[in-house]
Amino acid sequence: MLDAWLDSSDARDFVERVRLLDVDVIWWNSFDYLPHLSFEERKQFFHVGLSTVLQDGEVRLEDADGLWSGAVDEQVERFMAAWPPETDWDPDMFWIAKPGYGWVPGGFVWRLEGGGHFSP
Repeated sequence: MLDAWLDSSDARDFVERVRLLDVDVIWWNSFDYLPHLSFEERKQFFHVGLSTVLQDGEVRLEDADGLWSGAVDEQVERFMAAWPPETDWDPDMFWIAKPGYGWVPGGFVWRLEGGGHFSP
């Protein structure tokens, strides 16, 4: 199901839909595009969506220490390695653990026309 979606025009539309927004929008949009995905399938959607957006070249990941370096695949794997286990996941939030704490390993920094940058 996910592979067929990726080959469709919806995948290109998806990249446009998250433009200038932050990384959590990839997760939330998975509910709109493929509402019947399991948690693991939704994680796969997020993985592919994050890779697709980063490969587009107009966004980079950043954390408190600055912009992430390395190839897109390395950055995506670093992000995904920090993913909380499903048993510690609050299904109503993105990246918020059931005890109430939350963080994301990195956020988006978009390159704007004219050379500027924007962090949502």
